[in-house]
Amino acid sequence: MSANVKLYFWDAEQSPDWPPTEEQVAAFPAFYATRYRETKAEQIRQQACGSAFLLAMHLGITSDEQLERGAHGKPSSDGAGRLRRARRGRPRTHYRTT
Repeated sequence: MSANVKLYFWDAEQSPDWPPTEEQVAAFPAFYATRYRETKAEQIRQQACGSAFLLAMHLGITSDEQLERGAHGKPSSDGAGRLRRARRGRPRTHYRTT
């Protein structure tokens, strides 16, 4: 089976949009805006901001109503973006060292 996959990356430290203005944060889907505002960890704030920017820019998703969250909180969309988990149906390969 062959599939075309596009990967998008957002580097907060290289972005002119970091840190975002309050106006930009207000335009995030509520889940990501709340996560950005309430967390203290800089990496999680960057992840929330990057997720919101990429969802809006590449999939046109700008509100929580456009996303569905599964039992474990993973986002999905049946809209034009067809956002799905990349590893769906594949076995997990987590390796732990003790």
